[in-house]
Amino acid sequence: MRTGRQLYESGLEHYRHADHGDYHDGEGLSEAIEDFEKSIRKGYKDRDLFEKLALSYNFLNQDLANEERVYSLGLLAHPKDIEFYYRRGDCRKELRKHRDAFEDYNKAVVLDTARMSEYFSSALYQRGAMRYILGDTVNAEMDKQIAQSITDHDLRDYSDYCRLWR
Repeated sequence: MRTGRQLYESGLEHYRHADHGDYHDGEGLSEAIEDFEKSIRKGYKDRDLFEKLALSYNFLNQDLANEERVYSLGLLAHPKDIEFYYRRGDCRKELRKHRDAFEDYNKAVVLDTARMSEYFSSALYQRGAMRYILGDTVNAEMDKQIAQSITDHDLRDYSDYCRLWR
């Protein structure tokens, strides 16, 4: 009987062997997913476990529903993880769960009180995009202006950008 940590380490080996740089081997990812899921069921809660499991679902078949589920589990174990909120927001945006995506991007922004996270400006912009879709165009534009002031490239207008998720 393997422990949660042993299952995680086994999954990590499968994950590493499946990673060929520009592509991932599906069989190896499936084995990694199986071990990672068992590790979680055994109570193992290392942050990297959740990250690698979510990435495995993404690389295997862009399984956004399982990615969202894994980030939710990860947030139960790591409730202040800015990246997990941001990435779950991305999943929810793609799944067209606009209100939930807004909440996740908002949480990422609020948690990053020092505005030092690599996700801060993007979380602001994405939060604004979800606001735009939800009809709050005034606050959406404020988010976009703040995000634009701290990024080094031009951000698309929401009227154009948000057509992807309506």
